[in-house]
Amino acid sequence: MTKHFWICLLVSLLAFAGCDKTGTGSGATMDIMVVFAPGQLGDRGYADSVMDGLALLNATDKNYKHNLLELEFISCTDAESTKKAMVQWLENPANPFYGNEYERRLLVLSEPYMAQWLAAMTTSVHPQDEVLLLKVDEADVDAAARDTGLGDRIHGLNISASENIRRYCDFIRKYSAENACPMSEIPIFRVFDETSDFYKYRDGIVSTFDEQLKEDALVYTFSLAEELGGEGDLLSTRKQSAVMEKAYEMAEIMQDLCEEDNLRFAVVDLGSANAGFDYYLLGQQSNDRLQHLMIDASEMAGHQRYWVNRRFDKALLLWGYSWSQGAAGSMPKMDLHSRSDGYSEDNLPLNQL
Repeated sequence: MTKHFWICLLVSLLAFAGCDKTGTGSGATMDIMVVFAPGQLGDRGYADSVMDGLALLNATDKNYKHNLLELEFISCTDAESTKKAMVQWLENPANPFYGNEYERRLLVLSEPYMAQWLAAMTTSVHPQDEVLLLKVDEADVDAAARDTGLGDRIHGLNISASENIRRYCDFIRKYSAENACPMSEIPIFRVFDETSDFYKYRDGIVSTFDEQLKEDALVYTFSLAEELGGEGDLLSTRKQSAVMEKAYEMAEIMQDLCEEDNLRFAVVDLGSANAGFDYYLLGQQSNDRLQHLMIDASEMAGHQRYWVNRRFDKALLLWGYSWSQGAAGSMPKMDLHSRSDGYSEDNLPLNQL
């Protein structure tokens, strides 16, 4: 084992590994590993929700006394360390405590670009391994299946925000009419640019705006990657302070647009950098004019804003449990959820307008 591997997995082994889950001395028979991007955990949003799903899987496995699962995660300081940890896990399919080889393993990739990382590691993938890609669509799953040669052993799981954005568009129209403020421009503050080849958003946000407000509003993106000079700076925890500073500056931009042009609407989808945006707005509590919507967020004490909470904890819990109870290869190619089936919540006050 390399130093990188032990550093990245020490916390997960302490958190989830049991001394003897089966009571037979043979250990768990299935292993689930979740790979997080550098600096992703602690975002109080998407990544933390995925981590909650992993913890819920662990609790469910114990509660029903199945005792089948070993649950782990990788969270490293940079992309290269993350890739090395992935390879180490792939190459070692044995229970580290008992030496028995897992009957089945599931690798969960929390970001779509990780599928390309996996494509360079396919010689390390074992026949009993399956892969779950998060935040993807069916075309992404098909592409990953081709690129890795893993075929139907790759699956996709996603939660669309389209219905929430449709509700936000209804809110925008009503609020704009009642408060005589323009809805001519709606910035989206994101981690990556919409036109980037590196990252493709599959959340339905831009397409829903285009469908709902195409004739009324110009929707455009401010991206952290573009502001920082590239995607690489976002895949290292060493750049976290710069990322937070840029998110803080983006909040200042939104405030300036509000003060100078009376533009009050925006979507904030900055991942862990949502905290930087929030931090600026905490100092502007006396100003309640902004009516922005934050993605993968929830209530925050001392600060009123609208939010969308996509329940990836619930999605991973139910998907992972079904995987553990079903036969190998029995999970569907793609599972897509939304607000309509209870996987995406928001606090938009449509009934109050």
